Amino acid sequence: PPLGRKPSDVIGQADWRVDGDELVADNVGQKSGAILFFGNKEWTDYDFSFEAKTLAGKSGPIALFRTFDNSNCYRLMAGNFAGTKHSLTCSKMGKTTPVVPPVMEQYDVNRWYKVRIEVRGNKLDCYLNARKIFDCMNGTHEKGEVGLGVTVDGNIRWKNIKVATPDGKVLWDGSPDLLGLKRGAKPPVVATIDD
Repeated sequence: PPLGRKPSDVIGQADWRVDGDELVADNVGQKSGAILFFGNKEWTDYDFSFEAKTLAGKSGPIALFRTFDNSNCYRLMAGNFAGTKHSLTCSKMGKTTPVVPPVMEQYDVNRWYKVRIEVRGNKLDCYLNARKIFDCMNGTHEKGEVGLGVTVDGNIRWKNIKVATPDGKVLWDGSPDLLGLKRGAKPPVVATIDD
């Protein structure tokens, strides 16, 4: 069957909307993060790319990939820890651990960032503004959909959202269809990071 355009799951209380060609998550005033999941849980090797800009808050976007659910996935967090570093983590059965040490680097609010994640077998490569920030091997999750998230008290915009196979076949292009999406459909799940 054709891939649906609706999100497969929504966690948290953010106000998700589409504004022109941009996906927006307004989480200002909320006490936990929020995530919007979409795609296909059977996807294996792919490139997940988008541009993102933080309008409020101190942290950048969260990109989830090879996602079964919020407790079983990889997370690229650009500008987390109050905009001071980028991190790549792996959650398995609710336990989240770093895949590699974080990259210490300032993340600027009100600036567009290009993000690209490439997954091929056990190889995970993450790029920020065309510069590789993570190059590692991890075989915990072999397949899964993607997701976009916002941290506590954040407001982020995304555009040019795309998922494609390594040979360029487009699996997803654009924002999910948010018609009928209810804010706070599920309570947030808090991921803890073990160092």
